[in-house]
Amino acid sequence: MAQLISQLTDFQYLLMVATLDMEVHDLLKNAFRFFTHSEVIFSLDPPQIIVGPIEEKHIITEEKFYDF
Repeated sequence: MAQLISQLTDFQYLLMVATLDMEVHDLLKNAFRFFTHSEVIFSLDPPQIIVGPIEEKHIITEEKFYDF
C-alpha cells in the first residue's frame, strides 16, 4: 500500500483521500466552495474535480489544479 501511495501525484492523493475520508471530503468541498462559489464533485475515474453544474463542464484536471 505504501508503494502505491508513493506513486500517486499530489492531485491523485488528494482525490483518493477525499473519497476515502468523509471529514477530508467535507473540508475540501467547503474550501473549493469558498474559492469558487460553486458546489464541487470529486472524481477518481477520470481524476478530476467538477466545479458547478456538470453540464457546464468546469473541470479541474491535474494540470489545471496546479494552476488553480
